[in-house]
Amino acid sequence: MSRTPLIALVALCAPLTAALLWAARSPQHPAVIACVDLDKAFSQLEQLKDADARRERIKSEMDRKIEELKGELQGLSEELESFKPGSATYLEAERKAIARSGDLQALQAFSELRREREVAEATREAYLAIRRACGELANEMKIDVVLIDDSIPPIFAADLQTTRNQINGRRVLYTNPQLDISDLVVERLNAGFRKAQGGQVPAQGGTAPASGASAPTP
Repeated sequence: MSRTPLIALVALCAPLTAALLWAARSPQHPAVIACVDLDKAFSQLEQLKDADARRERIKSEMDRKIEELKGELQGLSEELESFKPGSATYLEAERKAIARSGDLQALQAFSELRREREVAEATREAYLAIRRACGELANEMKIDVVLIDDSIPPIFAADLQTTRNQINGRRVLYTNPQLDISDLVVERLNAGFRKAQGGQVPAQGGTAPASGASAPTP
């Protein structure tokens, strides 16, 4: 056989060989799929509720300091009225009022930025915890894929572009409720949180959801 036909034969066989190798490695069982309602999980996580409570305590303390500064500014304003404009005492009181006004604005801005940062960090930590719990449950229950069920939140009435944006942002049209493991995720994370806080951990357990879409077959 000449070299040219041999090269052509190898070239023709290469795709077939690749296909056979892919088929040999493909899973021979239907992929087991589960889903999580992320909004539901966030709303029921005790670690987020605890973070909210901590933020409220910090907010109350910051609000108290802000009110104290407002009261001080009110006193300085009343004091200014008792001084002769342009006098040394008037100018000194005015300087103090301007300085305290700047302190008030800075404290208000800091309070808001701190709140936003803490909310963002608590949300990030909760998401990572949910993802970690999904991985643990998937390994235990032989689940292949865990999806965020974004078909649950409603599509709000709006103009055409906003409506399209809401629709285009979705990736799931329907899921069988039996595939939902949101409660198992929440139970696991809340039990772990209570344990970390010194409480007792409820018994864990669960049954894997039904098989979902089958993996490609050769």
